[in-house]
Amino acid sequence: MLSEKTFDCMVLVLSAPRSGSRYITKVLQRAGMQVAHENIGKDGAVNPTYFSYVKAPVVLHQVRHPFKAIASLVGLHERGRERFAVMHGFHANEFKTLEGAAFLWARHNRWCEGHDPCMRYRVEDVDSAWTEIAGRLGMPDEPFPKSVPRNVGHHSSDRGRWPEPVRLEDLGLAAGEVAELSERYGYELLAAGAG
Repeated sequence: MLSEKTFDCMVLVLSAPRSGSRYITKVLQRAGMQVAHENIGKDGAVNPTYFSYVKAPVVLHQVRHPFKAIASLVGLHERGRERFAVMHGFHANEFKTLEGAAFLWARHNRWCEGHDPCMRYRVEDVDSAWTEIAGRLGMPDEPFPKSVPRNVGHHSSDRGRWPEPVRLEDLGLAAGEVAELSERYGYELLAAGAG
């Protein structure tokens, strides 16, 4: 167990589960940064388990299309479900439904927003946002590392993902909150689905 120790580093990347955190970890590593996924590296942390112990001047909020993230959350492995259930006051089995997964996506993104990120970007557009990200990290001339495959974070647990395209009306009571955040993050929900 960690005590009162804090870890100072350059960057902290926060995102809801199943939103590309393994991918951005690999991108930052290829750019020369010593960051760790769900842990703390010399230069930074991406979704560290012990978030409250990390102090960083650059806090980034990464988002992913809600329908894709929510469909994948339904198949989240048990350890992950338990971690986020404790963090947000859910029962771990609630994530096995689209409505529960949608509430988790919304609640965790609001939690990320509450930590005053200096920048939010969509993982689908990270290459376009890279100039600003690299500039904030003090490496403005660093080209985007295109050699990282987009599916680097693909889990075998995705076999449990929702099999059909997700629609807003499938999200039950969470639909309004998902729609509000999606609009804020620049996602169009009418024509998009998980596919």
